[in-house]
Amino acid sequence: MDGYSICSRRCKSVHALLRVICVCLRLQGKHYQLRVVMVAPGTMKGATISCSWELKQLLRDCTNTLTQRLEESENLEAFLMELQHIMTKKTKQEGVQQPAEYYNRLLNEIESLGWEKLVYIAPDFCELHLVASDARNRQHLLKIRITPEYPHRCPDLRADLPLPFEPKWTAHTTLRDVSQRFETTLSCYQELWDSLEEIDRHAWVLDPENPTPSCVSRRIVLGKNASLQISVNPAYPRLLPACVFLGAEHVIGKYRDSLQNTAELWNPSRSVLVNLQQLIGVEIPSRMSTSKADFTVECGICYAYRLGPATPDVTCEDSRCNQPFHQECLYEWLRSNPASLQSFNTIFGECPYCSQPITAKMPA
Repeated sequence: MDGYSICSRRCKSVHALLRVICVCLRLQGKHYQLRVVMVAPGTMKGATISCSWELKQLLRDCTNTLTQRLEESENLEAFLMELQHIMTKKTKQEGVQQPAEYYNRLLNEIESLGWEKLVYIAPDFCELHLVASDARNRQHLLKIRITPEYPHRCPDLRADLPLPFEPKWTAHTTLRDVSQRFETTLSCYQELWDSLEEIDRHAWVLDPENPTPSCVSRRIVLGKNASLQISVNPAYPRLLPACVFLGAEHVIGKYRDSLQNTAELWNPSRSVLVNLQQLIGVEIPSRMSTSKADFTVECGICYAYRLGPATPDVTCEDSRCNQPFHQECLYEWLRSNPASLQSFNTIFGECPYCSQPITAKMPA
């Protein structure tokens, strides 16, 4: 029968008289040892617990919850009831022992798939990691989380792809089928990855610094204090991507107008990079031909390019200045200046560098 038994003793501490409680928890025929140290009688405030390795493994993902329950419980009995409830829930999630046929099926499927494609397998067979290569020999990882209902229920499939990997699943689908569909899916993204790889290789990409296969956006340097944020459609990678020009209006205006006036000339037989250069009318700088010193990309207030996930997206409109700023940095700077004026979520003031008018919006 599930439950617990308690024995206690007192021991002398440097600061106080501590009460040490030893608890034996019984759950589904197993016994777990728990030790509770209470610093004050009648309250769980400040109490600490230690337990056997087996119980630690069972509760390894519940540390924050246990700490909260320990502090909030009125007494030891209330805490032990909470603890048993958590243990029961975790046991149901993890502790369903599968029959031998379940593991035999998985082993046979792995044999059919090929052990060379398996890069990780959990001791309990609940998670597998498969590797596959695309046509350019780029390696991709497929993480498979197998549920106790396998094969009647589709496993949890995770891969670093532009779109979710959701193959059709039936009770007769095997790991080999999943691997083959994953490789087929990889082939569908070849044009997308080739286009983005060309941009990474031949353009000056500000963001992201280390793009992953799922990332379809790039922020490209066009010139001093001017950049272009593009988002390529993974389903139609050769079509005109979504474009946002970033920088002072007097700098980026000509690029935006040129793209708008020539958009119908976009040629799907050419790469994204070649099309952009021809339609915008500028040779996009590359890391091979230019250096970072040729561009001002850091925020003029915090002197960094990144502020968390944010990058400088406000630029002084004075052509003699063109200093970029993070929206948040500029907003806080202007707010600290008594001469600045605010209307709703926009603040008006002077550029910290040239004193020309500049505005910033309240950070979201």
